[in-house]
Amino acid sequence: PLKLSKDKRHLTDQKGKYFLYNADTGWMLFLRLNQQETVEYLSQRKSLGFNVIQVQLTGFAQWDGQKPVNRNGQKPFLKDNDISVPNPNYFDHIEWVLKKADSIGRIIAIAPLWAGCCGEGWAGKGKPMELNRPEGNFAFGEYLGKRLGRYKHVLWIMGGDNDPGQDSENYRQLALGIKKHAPAQLIT
Repeated sequence: PLKLSKDKRHLTDQKGKYFLYNADTGWMLFLRLNQQETVEYLSQRKSLGFNVIQVQLTGFAQWDGQKPVNRNGQKPFLKDNDISVPNPNYFDHIEWVLKKADSIGRIIAIAPLWAGCCGEGWAGKGKPMELNRPEGNFAFGEYLGKRLGRYKHVLWIMGGDNDPGQDSENYRQLALGIKKHAPAQLIT
């Protein structure tokens, strides 16, 4: 697993050697690719020298009027806009992808609820992060920490292209929930 250097200015590997974060943004990996395509994508990225894959855990909150759904027809949450009810089947697929990535030595950097850039994200006025309030975001973070905390090759990205603004506290609570059950995973 990666960790911060002693001076807290760099990432290092397990041996303390500086780690060059060379990422590909496969934002929709968890949603758009089937298992065969996932293996092909991860293998190709490895052959190209990418050591990190950045992904959105839940995709866009809405894109062209569509809610997020993966190739298996599963939504991340059992109730629209309610992050307190994660869909276990959706997260089974997430774990399958994480295991494949680990088997070929790729680090996965996950944006759990991407803030977005153009109104399609989870953050903002009337959006799921606000509707679920800080305590709901903390609870979702706890779910993620409990479920995905054992994966040593996972780190977390809070936010998105925009400043979280009014959702800063919601992101903080999401991160604290993850950290409670996955203290070794890095969060940025």
